[in-house]
Amino acid sequence: IKDDGTGTGGADNDTPTLAVTSPAVTEGTDNYAVFTVSLSNASTTDGVFLVEPSGRIATANAAAHRIFGWAPGELVGQHIEVLVPSHHRGAHAAQRALFAQAPQARSMADAREVRGLRKDGTEVVVECVLAPAGGEGRVLVNVRDLTERHLHQERLRASQRLEAIGRLAGGIAHDFNNLLAVIINCTGFLEKGDALGVEARQDLADIRDSAR
Repeated sequence: IKDDGTGTGGADNDTPTLAVTSPAVTEGTDNYAVFTVSLSNASTTDGVFLVEPSGRIATANAAAHRIFGWAPGELVGQHIEVLVPSHHRGAHAAQRALFAQAPQARSMADAREVRGLRKDGTEVVVECVLAPAGGEGRVLVNVRDLTERHLHQERLRASQRLEAIGRLAGGIAHDFNNLLAVIINCTGFLEKGDALGVEARQDLADIRDSAR
């Protein structure tokens, strides 16, 4: 990987434009295509890392820096563990060891979604896919920020809860109206009686009016 020492490959903007010449990412392979396109495409929303066997980040695209809240080029040379919450680092180290034993393209966790750590200490839910980058133990990591997806899902769940409450309230109101209709009808029948006194008729009228 050729770089000008700034971690951004000499680009004028925040998008690394690196020339990949290492045999670890071989030209003509799918990994090479994904890596070079993702690094040079400023509009991509997926973060892409090339990680050394030591765990050090060899390079990362602009989206990777944005997702984890680092300034352009700051992630280069950092250990990948800086992006993992402290309470998950033990499991992450075990996952890295398993991948090194049998490197093949796969998601990082069975559930696909994992927690990442931003530079400011906040956590972000991401989807990680790993792929071997040649035969030297390097790893390509594709990271997708799921924040918007989770917000959309939460809004959808909230909408569904409100809809369910609305249906329940509508059902209760319907049943209650049926009961009130019975009360109104009964007071009407009672009012037709000739033996009712004035006070009783007034009571029935009050009941009927309250039920309406």
